[in-house]
Parts: sequence; C-alpha cells; structure tokens
Amino acid sequence: VCEKPARISQLVQHVAAQVTAKELAELRTFRNPPAVVCQVLEAVAVILGVSDARWSSMRRLLDNNLLTRLSTLNHLELSHAQKNRLQTLLQVPTFTDGSLLERCPAVASLARWCSAVGSAINGEEKVDLGGLVIEPDLWLLNEAELAKVEDLTVMRHAVGSVTFHGFTDCRELVYCLPDVVLLNPGEVVIYPNQKVKPPVGSGLNKPSTIKLYGCHPKSQIFKDERAREKYTIRVKAMTEEKGAEFIDYDCDQGVWQFRVSHF
Repeated sequence: VCEKPARISQLVQHVAAQVTAKELAELRTFRNPPAVVCQVLEAVAVILGVSDARWSSMRRLLDNNLLTRLSTLNHLELSHAQKNRLQTLLQVPTFTDGSLLERCPAVASLARWCSAVGSAINGEEKVDLGGLVIEPDLWLLNEAELAKVEDLTVMRHAVGSVTFHGFTDCRELVYCLPDVVLLNPGEVVIYPNQKVKPPVGSGLNKPSTIKLYGCHPKSQIFKDERAREKYTIRVKAMTEEKGAEFIDYDCDQGVWQFRVSHF
C-alpha cells in the first residue's frame, strides 16, 4: 500500500537529479531568454514558492543551491494555490508538444522536473517522456518487473522505434529515458552524452533493432521496380558501412529497418 507514494517521491528526486549545474550555467548566459525558458522558470518559481518570476530575479536562482532545492522538495507541502497554478502552466505547448529538447536543451530537464511534480501532486507516477512511447508501459510495473524488462521498445510517432533485445534493467532508466534515447527524423541516438554510456552489453548499449520512417531520397522518384531495387542496394550498402545489419527498406513508404550489435 505504501509502495506507490514512496515511488512517486523517488521519481521526483530522480528527475531532479537529471538537472545539472552546467545546464543552469548555460541558462544564466541568456540576457533575453526564449519564451520557453521563461515559461519553464515560471513553473519552477510556482513550485518553490518564489513570488517574483521575472527573469532578473529567476536568473539569480540558477545556481547550485537550486539543485539542492529541487532534490529536497516535498511536493506534499505545496499549497492549493500553487497546485492549481502549476497545473495551468503545465498545459502550455512548452510542456506538452515534445519539442523542448530540440528548442532549448538546457531547460529540458528542468521542465521534466516540473512535469514530474505536477504528476506527483495528482498521485500519478510518471515522467514527461517528451513525446516518446514506451512498451511495455514501465509505470505499470513493480520494482521486480522493472529489473527485468524483455525487449524494451521506445517509439516516437511518425519518426521510428528502437527495440532493445533481451532483458533490460529499467529501475533507473525509467526516470531518464528521454535523455538517453533521442529519436529524430532519419536518426536514432542512444546515450547522446557519451560520458554516461555504459559498457557494451549494459544498459541500452546492447543488440537492438531500429525502424525509421520518412527516409525518402530527397529528389529521386522511382520510375520502376529496377530503380527501387537499385536504391535499396544503396541503402543496404550505406547501412553496412555504418557497421549495422540491413533488414529491409521500403522505397514507397520510406521505412528503413536495421540491427546493431551495440551503440
């Protein structure tokens, strides 16, 4: 009975741990920050009970002390007014359209923390996945099941998917998948931060099958079946040059499938 509240609190703490001093330092360099940064910091101000959310004030908060405040927050202590205001702020596209990591990477983890707090005050145990879809649904699994997830699949609508073969320990990954798996049109990047990439065979650095959509040639129109076969051979050669195993390429749909032994 007590497991869920404890895991919700643990979730907020884990997401807070993804915010780095380097990201805060980068945000401090803005003289006139993008609107998305202001929106995220307004949500941070609401959660922390900071009354002045103007950039001149919030900029001074972006130091190592903020990291401590994020990690030690007790979401149960937020007032009714704070909760209502936060839920309103979390409805804006900055928090919902999945594009923040591309628009301003330095503020993405802060936004994810705000979303995690918003979920926590609703009694929900989930993290903002930035548009990613995970199978199986990790939030429905208990700790023992999370420790041994078979064929974990991460997808992004109309972009592609990657399936990590075998069993994966997702007890830590469940909190940081959007930082570890990047699925963009025409590419998949696992562990974009090479410093946190585990040895081959550990974490997500393992044999995987990748499917990417929308991989059409920029200017070529296939006149007949021979043209399709010729282009498929080119894609196969390109795949193998990258050290991957070619599975299939659909010229008409632009669907490219291949396997890798590790990342």
